[in-house]
Amino acid sequence: AKDKYGFMFQPSPGKRNNETVPSVEDGVLFTKPSQTFRTSLQIDLTKQETANPDSKIHYTTDGSIPNETSQVYVNTLTLRDTTSIKARLIHPEGGMGPISSETYFELQSNLANRSSNLPLIILENYGSGKPPSGDYQTASMAIIEPSNGRGRFQDSLTVVSQVGIKTRGSSTGGRSKASLSMEMQDEFGQDKNLSLIGMPNESDWVLWGPYNFDLTLMHNPFIYELSRQIGRYAPRTRFVELYMNTGGGALSTADYYGVYALMEKIDRDSDRVDVEKIFSEHKSSPEVSGGYILKIDRADPGDSGFSAAGQGIKYVYPKEEQMESNEFDSHEKALRKFLNDMGTSLNASYFRDPNRGYAKYIDVDAAIDHHLLNVLAFNVDALRLSGYMHIPRGGKLVFGPIWDFDRALGSTDGRDNNPRTWRSQTGDRGTDFFNYPWWNRMFKDIDFFQKYIDRFQSLRQSQFSNTNINSIIDGMADELREAQKRNLSKWNQRPRSTYGGTYDGEIQHMKTWLSRRITFMEQQFIDPPEANVPAGFVNLNTSISLKSPEGGNIYYTLDGTDPRKLGGGLSTKAILYKNSPILVRESIFLTARVQKSTHRSLTGSNNPPLSSKWSGPIKNFYSIAPTPKKGDLVLSEIHYHPLDPTQAEMIIDPTLKSSDFEFLEILNNSEKTLNLSGLTISGEVRFSFLEGTNKTLEPEDRFLIAGNAVAFARRYDSNLPLIGEFNGKLNNGGGNLQITDQRGEIILSLNYLDDWFPATDGQGYSLVAKPVIIQNEQQGKAAWRPSIDIDGSPGLADKRTLVTIKKIRLKQNQVELVFNLPKAQSAEVQFTDNLMQTKWKLLEVIEAKANDSEVSVIDKDAANKGFRFYKIMLP
Repeated sequence: AKDKYGFMFQPSPGKRNNETVPSVEDGVLFTKPSQTFRTSLQIDLTKQETANPDSKIHYTTDGSIPNETSQVYVNTLTLRDTTSIKARLIHPEGGMGPISSETYFELQSNLANRSSNLPLIILENYGSGKPPSGDYQTASMAIIEPSNGRGRFQDSLTVVSQVGIKTRGSSTGGRSKASLSMEMQDEFGQDKNLSLIGMPNESDWVLWGPYNFDLTLMHNPFIYELSRQIGRYAPRTRFVELYMNTGGGALSTADYYGVYALMEKIDRDSDRVDVEKIFSEHKSSPEVSGGYILKIDRADPGDSGFSAAGQGIKYVYPKEEQMESNEFDSHEKALRKFLNDMGTSLNASYFRDPNRGYAKYIDVDAAIDHHLLNVLAFNVDALRLSGYMHIPRGGKLVFGPIWDFDRALGSTDGRDNNPRTWRSQTGDRGTDFFNYPWWNRMFKDIDFFQKYIDRFQSLRQSQFSNTNINSIIDGMADELREAQKRNLSKWNQRPRSTYGGTYDGEIQHMKTWLSRRITFMEQQFIDPPEANVPAGFVNLNTSISLKSPEGGNIYYTLDGTDPRKLGGGLSTKAILYKNSPILVRESIFLTARVQKSTHRSLTGSNNPPLSSKWSGPIKNFYSIAPTPKKGDLVLSEIHYHPLDPTQAEMIIDPTLKSSDFEFLEILNNSEKTLNLSGLTISGEVRFSFLEGTNKTLEPEDRFLIAGNAVAFARRYDSNLPLIGEFNGKLNNGGGNLQITDQRGEIILSLNYLDDWFPATDGQGYSLVAKPVIIQNEQQGKAAWRPSIDIDGSPGLADKRTLVTIKKIRLKQNQVELVFNLPKAQSAEVQFTDNLMQTKWKLLEVIEAKANDSEVSVIDKDAANKGFRFYKIMLP
C-alpha cells in the first residue's frame, strides 16, 4: 500500500492532485545569502550532513523548478549577472527535497554612493520590459531597510522573494511612473505571506507611485493614516524609493523610479478587511450571509460586475469567476437579495425607521466616517469610483476601506481646487457627495444628518484638529524631504509656481487648503456650546457657565441623555440654559446642544438636502473625585489574537470569529478609588467611559472591555467585571493603545507586537503586563509575558493557583468531590450533563478560609444522570 502514496510539495485542496514524489530529501544549503554584488560573485551549494549520499543537487538559474533533468551541481558557481538560483536534492529513485533559493543582484558602480533615509526596493524582471497590466509578470524583489538612519545598496537585504508584478490603474496605468500590484510568491509561483517593513504578513501589496496629480507625494498615506486614527481600517503604508530593472544587465541609477508608497492591497485578511472566508460547501444562512468585499468602480479586466439596489457593483472577494460559478450559486443569490432588500428599504416610505429602513442593512457609523473622510479631502472620484464596501457574516454593509485620493486635497486635477464648496464647480464637477445614489436617501433623514454633524464636530476636537492634521503632514514631509528631490529630478513634475515652486510650498498649500476646507464645513453647522470649565475633576460647588458663539438657545441635561430627541424635537429631560451657572454638587454628566431656528446653510442641488437647527453636543463629565494620573492605571492584560471559535461555539453562533473573543483588562494600580468616567481608550480600538453609569474602580480591582460581550461571556464567564464593548479590533500584528482624559492628557500609552511571544499570537495565550510604575511606549517586550493559561485570566491576577481534586466517588447514591483549597481562596463548583452546553450550573459556593483546607462537596442529584462533568472555578 505504501507504494500507492507519494508526497506533494504543493497542496491542492479541491483540485486535481499535483505530482508526487516517493520520498522527501533534505534541503540545499547556500554558502552566501541573497545579496548585492559588483562584477562577480562565487557561490557554493552544499548538502546537509543528514542528506542521503546518493542524492544530487540539481539547480536552475532561469526561474524554473529544478527537476531530474536540471543541471547537476559540481563546482563553485561564478555569477556575473543578476541571478536567481533554485536548487533541490533529487534521489535517483525519484525522491526530492524542498526547493531552496537565493537571489544575487548585480550593481553598477554608479550605485556605490547612493543611499536613502527611506527603505529601498529593488525589482528585477530579467529584461522582460515594462510590467503588463493583465497577468502577473515574474520578478525578483529585495528590500533594504535603513540601518542607523541610512540604507545603502551594499547593506544586507532585509527581505528577498520571488514576486509577480503588474501595472495598475485604469486611468494612470499607461504613464511612465506607473503604480504596481505586487504579489509575494514562493518558489513554485504560489502566494506566500510575508511581513514587509513592519507591516503584517500578507501576499498582496501595492506600490503606489504619486505622479502628476499629487505633488506632495503623500495624499494616500495621509488620508489612510487619518482614517486609521478615527478607527476605520485603511491600508498601512511605508514610503520607499524604487529601483526597477526592466532592461536586463546590472542595476544602475538609470533604473531609479522615484518615491513610492508600499501599501496593503485591499483584501480579505484578519489584519485587513476582516470578513470570513467562504466555501462552496456553504449553502444557507448564516454562512452565506457575509464574507464579501465589493466595490463601485470600473470593472477589472475580464469582469463585468452586476446590478443591485440601483448600482453597478463589482466583486473584490470572492472573485467574479468564483461567485458566478454553480458552486457559489447560494452565495450569489443571498448577496443580491441582501443588496436589493437594502435598496428597497432605502427607497421605501419607512426608510428612516431604524428597524425596517436602511439602518437595518447599513452600518450607519461606518457610513458617516467613510463619507466624512471623502468630503474632508474633496475626493472628486469618491463613492462612484474606488468605492469599497464589505459585508461580514451576519452583519450589515460596511462602507470602506477608503481608497485612491490622488485627485483630492488641493491636487493639480483642478476640480478640488476650491475647498469652500460641497461640489466642484469645474470640469465634470466630480462626485455629488450628498445626492449620489444610496447616500441621497440617507441624507434625507435628519437624524442621519445630525449624527454626521455630531461626528464631524467631535472629530474636529481631536483627529480633525489643525494641530493633528498638520502633525501628520509634517511627519510625512520630513520623511520625504530628501527623496522628493531625487523623484523630482527623475520625473520633472515640478511644484506649482502659485505656491512658490517648491516642495515646501506644496506642503504648506496642503495644510492651508485643509484648514480652509474644515472652516467651510464648520460654517455649515451650528457651533456646539462652550463651557467655562473644562471637563474632568472639579471642586465641590464649582460653577459651570455655558455660552453659544453664534446665539440660539442652549439646552442641556445632567444625566448624559441627549437634549435633542429623534426627529429634531426637544427631549422631555432637556433644560433651557438661562445664563444661571450650573453648580456641581455631585459628579454630573453634562450634555448640551445649541438650537438655533434661524440657522441657514447650503442646501438643494449639489448640496446637502437638509439643514439642521441643532449643533453637535458637548459631553462633559465633571467629577468631584480626582481624575486618574499617569501610573494610576495599567493595561494589565491584552488578548489581541484569541483562539478561533470552537465547534461548540460555532454551533451556537456560526458568525463568530476569533476577534469576537478579544479583551482588554484595566487594573487600578494606585492606592485610591478611581473614577474612570470621562476617560477614552484609543488606538487599535476605541472605548469611551462616558457611556453608561459612573465607572468607579477600587485599588487592585480590574475592569474588562471586550470586542463582543456575548461571545466573551460564553467563553470566559458571565460574572466577570465586563463594563462594555470596544469599537474596532485589536490588530493581530501589534499596535498602539492609549488612555486619555477629557482634556486630552495622556494617562497611559503603550505598544504591543505579535512577534514578542508566538504563544500570544493565535495560540490562545494573552499578553500580561509585568509590574511597572508607569506603562509607556518605550518599554517593549521586557514589560510583558504570556499568560500562564490558555484564554488568559480576564478579571483576575494572572497567577497559578494549585487546586488538586483528591477524590470523586459515589457515596450512598450521591457523588462526593474532595479537593484542596489554598488559604484566602474562594471557589465555585459547577456542573453540566452535556459538554455541548455553554452554560454550566452552580452546585456550591465555597467561601475563603484563613488556612489551607480540604473541601468536600456533595452532589445529591448526580447518581442516576449517566454522565456528569464538574469544574472548579476560582474567582
